[in-house]
Amino acid sequence: MKMRIKLAVLSALFIGALLSGAAAAKSIATVSETAPPEVAVRAKDKEGCWLYDSGGYVAVYENGKTELTDIETQTLNDCDRELLREGIPVRDRNELLTLLEDLGS
Repeated sequence: MKMRIKLAVLSALFIGALLSGAAAAKSIATVSETAPPEVAVRAKDKEGCWLYDSGGYVAVYENGKTELTDIETQTLNDCDRELLREGIPVRDRNELLTLLEDLGS
């Protein structure tokens, strides 16, 4: 009897963990697939990608998809935050890496 109770509790915890993980993954994917309209419109006209502020973090917009970085915009100076609000165009991978390194340090 004790074994059945333990198994039932363990099963309930496992199902709860699966559901929580699935909900968290879905919310991350939903947030990271869109860019502000002004960035998306300008990005369609040019090659490369864009950096912008998304929910307080620096985001990279490329090929219709957005990836969030772990760089918090509140840690940046006012000038950088303003540039990110408008969107910073990036020409190539080297420039992207340089900008992310500068913003992250």
